[in-house]
Amino acid sequence: MGIDPGTNETGIGIIENDDILFWGVKTWKRSCSRSCEDILIRARREINKLIEQYDPQVLILESDSVLRKRGSETLNALIKEIKSLARKQRIRISQFKPKDIKLCICDNERSSKMKVARELASRYPELNRYLIPGKGWNRSREKYWQKMFCALSLCLTHWDQEKSKHDQN
Repeated sequence: MGIDPGTNETGIGIIENDDILFWGVKTWKRSCSRSCEDILIRARREINKLIEQYDPQVLILESDSVLRKRGSETLNALIKEIKSLARKQRIRISQFKPKDIKLCICDNERSSKMKVARELASRYPELNRYLIPGKGWNRSREKYWQKMFCALSLCLTHWDQEKSKHDQN
C-alpha cells in the first residue's frame, strides 16, 4: 500500500504483484474549519478500512526527510498517525526518496512528476483517464491526481526492489 499523505488530499495505491488493486485520492479537508484532529480521525477511519479490505503486507511512503521539509504540523501528525496504524497492524513500513522513485519508474532521477504519471499510464491504460489531454493539466486537477500517481509509483518502486532482491537469491 503506497500512501502520498497530504492535509487536503492523500493519494493511495495498492498493488499486488504487478496488478493494481486500488487507486484513488481521499479528501480530508473540505473547509478551513476542519481541525487537525478531524483530519486525523477521518484519515484513520479511511486507511483502516483499506487495511481491513486489502490486508497489505507493507506500507510505503516517501522518505521522512522529504516529507518533513514540506510539512506542516498537521502533515507531520498525519504521517505519524499513518505509521502508527501500520505498526499496530504489524505492517512493515518502507520509504523511498523521490529520486529513487523516478529512477525506478522512468530510468531518470530527474524526471518530472508528469513524466512519471505518463509512464504509469502507459503501463496501466486504466490510468489514462487521469491525464488531461492537450497542453498540460489543469493545475488543481494535476495536484489532485498527482497524489494518486505518487502513491502508485511508491508501490511499483517497492515491488521492483523486492523483485530485484528475489532475483539475486
